Amino acid sequence: MFVRVKLNKPVKWYRFYSTLDSHSLKLQSGSKFVKIKPVNNLRSSSSADFVSPPNSKLQSLIWQNPLQNVYITKKPWTPSTREAMVEFITHLHESYPEVNVIVQPDVAEEISQDFKSPLENDPNRPHILYTGPEQDIVNRTDLLVTLGGDGTILHGVSMFGNTQVPPVLAFALGTLGFLLPFDFKEHKKVFQEVISSRAKCLHRTRLECHLKKRIATHLL
Repeated sequence: MFVRVKLNKPVKWYRFYSTLDSHSLKLQSGSKFVKIKPVNNLRSSSSADFVSPPNSKLQSLIWQNPLQNVYITKKPWTPSTREAMVEFITHLHESYPEVNVIVQPDVAEEISQDFKSPLENDPNRPHILYTGPEQDIVNRTDLLVTLGGDGTILHGVSMFGNTQVPPVLAFALGTLGFLLPFDFKEHKKVFQEVISSRAKCLHRTRLECHLKKRIATHLL
């Protein structure tokens, strides 16, 4: 199920509802300022409630438990999304130390060397990235954040298969934006609205399609 969340001003937020092998857990950070930990150390995902006010299609997103595990995915190997991811993760680590950042192993390896300094408010604490097999990430994600275009959103959503998709916060950093994501310039304000249960959402439905081929019954 997809959800678009709107704040008081005309910006939007979404909810949408790679198999990795065991070597991914052996990744070592390329930076002394980054520490990589296995995602299965985290608690299981916590779902949110959606409250429907009368005469409105929008619903209020209310976290049952404090938001903790944020899975971030991005358009691969693109300088703008790579820089944005490092900036966003740094903001989360400095402003919301209780939030755990989850990324896929290849992303952890890609961005770890881009953290050039320790946290400003705690120089002794490294940037911690959690990663691991795909199913472990799915089982522990409270919120999905995408950095890219529509393709990045759909790719992130597809990872959850037939399971319930967590709320998705989509930032526009791609070429297509028909799904109306936020501008990344507003990421600090937008995330504050989401984590404090002040965001509005609109449910979207996913389609499941099956392609069947006719099997030949005779030889040519």
